[in-house]
Amino acid sequence: MGNNVPSGKKRKPSITIQMERRPSANQSDNLWRNYKKLQQLETWRDGILHDIHEELAGVDETNVETKIRKESFQGAEHESNSMFEQIRQVFMRLSSLKTYDRHLLETCIRIVDSEERRDNESTANGTEHDGPSVTPGRPKRWREKCLDVIKSEVSKRASETAPSHDILEEDKDGSRLLQRLTKARDAILKDLEHAKDLSQLFTEEWDMYNIYVMTYYENVMSQMHDRFSFELNQTETVQVLSWMILCRDRVFNCQNADCKPCQMIVQLQDKFLREKSVHIHEWMENALKRDISDWRSEERPTADHSGALYSHFPVDILQLLEENMRQAKDISLELHGQISKVCLKELDAIMESYTANAKSYINQDQAKPAQGGRAHHRVSPPLRHGARKNSKEQRPTHFEKYVVALLNNFDRITGRLREMTKEVGEAQKQLTEDSRNNNNMQLDEEPMQKLIQKVETQTKVCSRLLLPKLMNDINSELATLLTPNWLTGNGREAVDTMCDVMTSYLRHLREPVRTWLMPAIEEMLIVGYMKGLTDKRITLKGDMKDRQSLFDKICRECQQLEKFLEEFSVVNGQISRWDVVRELASLVQVSDQQTVNTELIVLANKYPDITDKQARHVLKVRGDFTKAQVKTIVSTSLGKKRRSVKGQKKVTIFSRLPST
Repeated sequence: MGNNVPSGKKRKPSITIQMERRPSANQSDNLWRNYKKLQQLETWRDGILHDIHEELAGVDETNVETKIRKESFQGAEHESNSMFEQIRQVFMRLSSLKTYDRHLLETCIRIVDSEERRDNESTANGTEHDGPSVTPGRPKRWREKCLDVIKSEVSKRASETAPSHDILEEDKDGSRLLQRLTKARDAILKDLEHAKDLSQLFTEEWDMYNIYVMTYYENVMSQMHDRFSFELNQTETVQVLSWMILCRDRVFNCQNADCKPCQMIVQLQDKFLREKSVHIHEWMENALKRDISDWRSEERPTADHSGALYSHFPVDILQLLEENMRQAKDISLELHGQISKVCLKELDAIMESYTANAKSYINQDQAKPAQGGRAHHRVSPPLRHGARKNSKEQRPTHFEKYVVALLNNFDRITGRLREMTKEVGEAQKQLTEDSRNNNNMQLDEEPMQKLIQKVETQTKVCSRLLLPKLMNDINSELATLLTPNWLTGNGREAVDTMCDVMTSYLRHLREPVRTWLMPAIEEMLIVGYMKGLTDKRITLKGDMKDRQSLFDKICRECQQLEKFLEEFSVVNGQISRWDVVRELASLVQVSDQQTVNTELIVLANKYPDITDKQARHVLKVRGDFTKAQVKTIVSTSLGKKRRSVKGQKKVTIFSRLPST
């Protein structure tokens, strides 16, 4: 070796192995043979360097010697780099769907895994001898470099797969964007299936499939975020967001809610929710304004198949809520829960404003309605209120019908909220059974239950306002009860007129509202008859026939009103509330004083708050007792009862009678 080297100069040691460059029908075999030769070359090199390292132990190596040692084995480094370049070219083709040499890929993986083990051994030996590594070029980190190549190629593939923003300029109805998104989804599924097939060739240390999937996911979502985060209309936003969530949950099956792609989806969802919130807010406000205008129009409210009246307000806002919640559910159950919260928040606010305006309409006063919700949230125009009945300015044309419709609106909204509660429960169950990722939020039924309770309270408040209105409309008939004209029956019977007036309000009223109203209406009527008997409106001449006629007519009208109220689903229980009227009328009908005493004592036992004056006035209706007799009967009967009663008296319907 080296006879031609000039004397006095150290000859550089050199080790070379001619790598096989000839064409081969099997590129994989050539690559493996060349790698075995490279291994042999590096083994010789490492052995020589180890011997030099041992000889120079404790001796400072000169710069020239160091340079000679490094330059002598450049051939091995060149061959190593050349081999890795061949391997890198193979890995660059993994992200495409081109035909690939499966055996060649397996060989590349074997070579990289072998080099990874030699890297670990070199690192371990260097640590063991507590000195610098004597193996040049180690660690090579070929696996890390190959994975970087895979990530780079997958990123390019993801960029090519994601739809371009330019398609929006040509897409008029959203159909082309939808087609392109569907095509992109199919391409991704095909790429992932290809990657899953390839991953079977890799050892566990590579974690190749997960790296491939996560890299693809991160890059395709980044492209979608950059290209479609802005300037989307509502339809396009739904399409893009649905596609991204589908990819997250069904295609890539991402389990990490904090990863960058998932956060991008969250950002787009937040943008979607903000836009929806503004849209729902404006829609509901406009719906209320239109409805307030209808209340004073010549147009009648709408009747459903059962005859119950409604205005357009609940139809408009419920249609809006259903459309938005259905749209959100089509995107994801997670977004359905978020949209539900937005809808409930806006519905809560608009119902406060609706309640304030409904109260003002029913009361027909001059005060402006209070603003519902947040101070800046609702600014409904004040109603141009009509005057009360019999004033110069008449009520709106269909006042009674709209009063009923406004009350029914509450119940229709409450009913839909109850249905939504069931839907939320079913959605929560589905989330629990199909929790594909931890991005899914927990749906909460409690806010909806609270809103239902609040709307029911608003319903009761507004329903109570109907009672004074109804009372005002039948006051003249109530005032004629127990008068001479009432007894003789001149003209239309007051009870028939009262039933007609009440029917105009009640026949179009939904059952829940009627359930709250009817007990109060029944009590109002009972008090009207009791007041007629205790107001000294009529005094008979003491004739038994007249007293019997009065008693019979009261009993007939009590029965008529009982039956009328039962038609509107009033349940009184086993004992009729109208018995008190019959019992008072019986004091007029019975024939002798002893029977009157007995019945008055019985009456006082049941109604201890009956006053002496009320009892005297009823007895005076008879016309056959003197003033002294009436006083004696009352003092004897009621006085004996009051002496036997200790403590606080029970409050009954007699306490509702005005003082006379």
